[in-house]
Amino acid sequence: MNEGEAELVVAKIAVRLGVGLQVAEVEWAGARSFGMRLAGLENSQSFSIGLELLPRRAEAILVMDGFAGEVIRSMQANLIANQGLWPDMIVDAEENGVRTLVSVNGVHVSGGVDDPDTIWHSLDIECSKRVSKFEKAPLDSLVEVGANCLGLVLAVLEIDWADEDVEEGATEGGVTHVVSTRYERSPINRLRCIQYYGVTCWVCDSDFGRTYGHLGDGFIEVHHRTPVSQLGPGYVIDPKRDLVPLCSNCHSMIHRQNPPFAPDELRAMLGLPEKPILSRN
Repeated sequence: MNEGEAELVVAKIAVRLGVGLQVAEVEWAGARSFGMRLAGLENSQSFSIGLELLPRRAEAILVMDGFAGEVIRSMQANLIANQGLWPDMIVDAEENGVRTLVSVNGVHVSGGVDDPDTIWHSLDIECSKRVSKFEKAPLDSLVEVGANCLGLVLAVLEIDWADEDVEEGATEGGVTHVVSTRYERSPINRLRCIQYYGVTCWVCDSDFGRTYGHLGDGFIEVHHRTPVSQLGPGYVIDPKRDLVPLCSNCHSMIHRQNPPFAPDELRAMLGLPEKPILSRN
């Protein structure tokens, strides 16, 4: 993979997760390759994701920077607090052909915290996907494994995703701007929603990649089926039931009334056939 291909892959992963990324040279397995880092991440939380496209396999691996022990143990504590998170994400990835190996202190684990009393000193995450010799877009497999590897890290890394770019109309009062932004911009919820539904609009079936080529490839907005104003503090998002991917037009039209239209209501207005969507009940 050359630098131009690396830039394309990293840009697609950034769109998939909704986070700022930059291309970086990463040393792993005794060699250097292109990879990615979070843009603007503090040095105390620094890590890289190495990316490698082999003849029959796409690989992504977590590479922690030096003196990362405190960060690794913080990740362990967060995973203990949410034991099912990684196993659920790993299963979602497997449904898309991505295999995940997690090692703690050099020993393979199931993806959870097998022994909470063991202190984590090292953490390795490797995601891989078989690439057929007939595959027309092998770089897309690299996007899949890279997004999954980074997603597992972000799920348990303490990063404040809040910023000042809050959507117009976000509710004030009981739910603050910060909480609203966190709900809207959680890269893990976004990733798992897209893993399940894909990047085509659930309502009108449009695909930005088909319309705009590389410019729109992988781009999609993610809509909360329950308005953010109704999500109380501590609400746990179910990405498959609470979120749905929408194109910009359908996302705008759904919000033309308050409360918003349900996605299946808008689809019916377009005269399109019914299709399944997971119940929130």
